[in-house]
Amino acid sequence: MNNVDHEGNSVPRVFVQHYEHYLGNEGDTTALNNPTLFTKRLDTGIRDHMVRPVSNEEIKLSMFSIGDNRAPVPDGYSFAFFKNSWEVVGNDVCIAVREFFY
Repeated sequence: MNNVDHEGNSVPRVFVQHYEHYLGNEGDTTALNNPTLFTKRLDTGIRDHMVRPVSNEEIKLSMFSIGDNRAPVPDGYSFAFFKNSWEVVGNDVCIAVREFFY
């Protein structure tokens, strides 16, 4: 850092020290109080609906609404695979979806 080249074992130490300097100290901050920044807000019903837990059936309906060959992942699994194997993989898919969002 400071335009000095570091080599070998000193690189990790200098790297950590650099970020400790910025992340380990309290900086000068001010509260953001700008009522015009967000003028449109969701009503509480819609807001609560967006963060509610979803059922296995909702996850299944969402999965089954996607085209069979849409967005295959690098390992080659398509939505057709998950649909055709839902009885075996459905519960694991639902668990994975919940872990991702919650």
